[in-house]
Amino acid sequence: MENSLTERLLAVLLSLITLGSVATLTYILITAEPSVIPTQSYLQN
Repeated sequence: MENSLTERLLAVLLSLITLGSVATLTYILITAEPSVIPTQSYLQN
């Protein structure tokens, strides 16, 4: 039982870390300067 419990905890931790990094990257991309995002510059032009 202990092994399965630790494996589940490790899986949850890994998924949380992955989700956190993806959310951080998405937030950085969204709040970045408009010149970085092509669609916004196209819309402005």
